[in-house]
Amino acid sequence: MLCAAGGVVSGQSLAGRWVGSVQIPEFSLPLVIDFARDNAGEWVGSAILPGRGIKGAELREIKVQGGTVSFAIPRALGGLTLRGRMSGDALQGEMNQAGNAAPFQLRREGEAQYEPPRRSTSIRKEMEGEWKGSYELLGYPRQVTLKLANEASGAAKADLVIVGKRVNQIPVDLVILDGDFLLLESGATQITLELRHRGSGLFRGTFVQGPFEAEVELRRGER
Repeated sequence: MLCAAGGVVSGQSLAGRWVGSVQIPEFSLPLVIDFARDNAGEWVGSAILPGRGIKGAELREIKVQGGTVSFAIPRALGGLTLRGRMSGDALQGEMNQAGNAAPFQLRREGEAQYEPPRRSTSIRKEMEGEWKGSYELLGYPRQVTLKLANEASGAAKADLVIVGKRVNQIPVDLVILDGDFLLLESGATQITLELRHRGSGLFRGTFVQGPFEAEVELRRGER
């Protein structure tokens, strides 16, 4: 039996790489899940959605009870939850997203290749504050307002607003500074901003959402 303490069915652990798909009407969504134990013995994991630009998305709320395995992928496609039953090297059940449900099937295919979640870094003082700019996507202009600040913990946070036909408050999960290169990611919206600090109050880079890309320029306090 599968037990909450050990996560074992017929002597087999949940740990490993699980590969399969979610059967959404009219297409199949490939899915790769890695389950592992951390140093404290707690379940951790990450997800890959091939072709969707999602790699190493953190698993949350991993629960193993009775014969059931459930977990969430909050930073993928607006947030996914999966619940299924494991039998040997097979795991199958149902995925839910925004009230919609679809069946999934996964098979264990070797050792886990778990990717620890990336964490936000701090940013330099001259990068803090409000930045404004614009980009054009599919023939329509969008206005961008980005507010950057370091929190008391030392990690940076970002408030991102994009205005097109409507005002969109974009949740930003990750802010990473590497030299002059600034990366912002929103798992819920699949939006990425890849920016390079050019000095003199200027960021230039690329806005990415799924398969779409556009050049973007942000200036301090200017539109």
